[in-house]
Amino acid sequence: MPDASTPARLWTLLRALISARLLWRIAFIIYAFVLLGLTLWPNLNVPGPVPRTDLYAHFAAFGLFTVLLTLTRWLGPIGSLEALLLTFIFASGFAVIDEAAQSHPYFRRQSVPDDLAANMGGIALGLIATVALRFLAPLHARKRHITDENNRTDFITHARTFLLLTLTSRVFGLARDAVFAAVFGASAIASAFFTAFLIPNIFRRLFGEGALTAAFLPRYTQLREDDPVAADRFASLTVIVALCALCALAALGELGLFLALRTIDTPGPIGGTGNAAGVVTMTMIMLPFMPLVCGTAVLGAMLQTQGRFAPTAAAPIILNICMISALAASAWIFGLGHPRNLPRVAAWLAVGVTGAGALQLLWCFLELRGRVRWTTDLRPAISELTGLGKRMLPVILGLGAAQLGLLIDAVIAGWPVLIGPTIAGHPYPLDTGSASILYYAQRLYQLPLGVFAIAIATAVFPELSRHTKDPLRFGDTLRRSLRTTLFIGIPAAIGLILVRYELVRTIYGGAPGRYVTTGKAFMEADAQRVARTLFAYAPAVVAIGATHVFTRAFYAQGYMRTPMFVGIATITGNIVLSLILMWPLREQGVALASAIFALLQVVALAILLRKHAAAQGWHLTDAGLLRSLGLSVGLALLMAPAAIGAMVLIRPHVSDTRPGHALILAGGVIAGGTLYAALSRLLRRPELGWLLARKTAP
Repeated sequence: MPDASTPARLWTLLRALISARLLWRIAFIIYAFVLLGLTLWPNLNVPGPVPRTDLYAHFAAFGLFTVLLTLTRWLGPIGSLEALLLTFIFASGFAVIDEAAQSHPYFRRQSVPDDLAANMGGIALGLIATVALRFLAPLHARKRHITDENNRTDFITHARTFLLLTLTSRVFGLARDAVFAAVFGASAIASAFFTAFLIPNIFRRLFGEGALTAAFLPRYTQLREDDPVAADRFASLTVIVALCALCALAALGELGLFLALRTIDTPGPIGGTGNAAGVVTMTMIMLPFMPLVCGTAVLGAMLQTQGRFAPTAAAPIILNICMISALAASAWIFGLGHPRNLPRVAAWLAVGVTGAGALQLLWCFLELRGRVRWTTDLRPAISELTGLGKRMLPVILGLGAAQLGLLIDAVIAGWPVLIGPTIAGHPYPLDTGSASILYYAQRLYQLPLGVFAIAIATAVFPELSRHTKDPLRFGDTLRRSLRTTLFIGIPAAIGLILVRYELVRTIYGGAPGRYVTTGKAFMEADAQRVARTLFAYAPAVVAIGATHVFTRAFYAQGYMRTPMFVGIATITGNIVLSLILMWPLREQGVALASAIFALLQVVALAILLRKHAAAQGWHLTDAGLLRSLGLSVGLALLMAPAAIGAMVLIRPHVSDTRPGHALILAGGVIAGGTLYAALSRLLRRPELGWLLARKTAP
């Protein structure tokens, strides 16, 4: 007869098994590869006693996939709302991409709607099962962020977290761009989509990640230190007013675009030469993304102040997955056999962008549960909101000039799509593919920017805001962030120049031959143009990275006008130089003008910040910073021969295909990066220790 305690022991054993994270993570990785291999295996059939046994197999396979993904706890505690949401996004995205991939001729399979429906049904059942598992593995209480100065985590630790998640997001972003390039190439439709996508992004940078965050975060940080109740009132009022105002602005924009669409002649398809209707239509679809992503930016600033940088860094992953899923699903549904289907694919991709904005906002709201006490007693915070508006105005003017410059750049590059192939009766120096060429190059040079520069600047902003009353600590924090930025940025810029062509061929491809009549394939000529444009953009990596740190320093101390005037002067000069250089250098001239004025901007900000530092009793530069700058430049130059040598040795042994170029790229990056890291370790550079340490001292 079994012992009476046997059920209790079995229950304890079951709970311990569910809590074995490492076991489930290994199991999930193995299962994901097995599932991918089986679903893409050519001519694979599932025999069974009932009709369409394969549907039951799809149902069970993706249900198990969902349960295993939940048990890894990578996406949050079992059964929590955020974990359910993210599990659905990842699992459904995987299911859509996997099913769409089966339509490729190589796999000799078919993509059919009932298989996809079975996949989604299995995911739904798996999510229900995870809710039941919650009672076996109770939610762990969230650890609130400690605001005591003696226990606060150093900003570089937060930057490292932000960096790793941003790197994951950029990997998804590169996958998205690779799929986009395979579908649209450097075509007029691609240029039309990128031009339309730029407009809501301009408002995101202007309000969400720009003026609103820059004015809100320092004051919110101070209020949390002095009066948490007032901080909650201030946050509640800011979120309500910001969302209402931006939604009203988006509604007015939709009305204006609708009226503009009625006056536009539409002789051709979306993205055709001289046809602005496609740009306006896709802008109307994506304009709601603007208030959604701006609200996400404000909520992200609140999380960052509380030491929660992971949700903000992970939010772009949602955008990339939604765009990949929308692109794969629409391409599968409409087909790519005829160019007339591409406009519909582009339109559904725009729908995916707006849907991603809603999911990002929901994600940040869920992360703030229990961390902010939302309140409707907002009258005491009205004076704070007035001060917020006053701080925002100079930032809006400065960033408005910058975003106006981006818009003018988009018009310059997209002129052949928006207007036509001539200007004032003369042939225009750019063509219908120039806007997409610039976009593809920008995505590659923004990869290191997004991974390290934005991560460091975002993480250091709350820390600088806390030390505004302590000039010495403020200066020390700023110098450490600048040294870390230069430590990564200088070799990244030189590395982009060295591997530019291999990087382009690896990410975007490059079929040999001439342009096809549909313009949907990414050709070798496109790869050459993107590589040349990337070469011109590369020096801007260091300059823009340092600029992000300098502007955060000004904003933390309340100097909103200084970056504004510098930004206006920089953008004005950039536009003039772009108009001059595009005639002899085409899109490469536009990129070169941006790089030149990015360098001029960081020099101007450094000179002005040095004057502010002298007046306040701290120093912008010291011996450590100058030594770090010299070593970063010297070691990056020593890194170059190693990277070039590795690529030269590998090139004769690989084919002129995407995998071949990927091997050459990997060899160059590994050789150069290893030498740079080894020499830094040999010289005992502290920047390497800051980045690798598990926890840095406060």
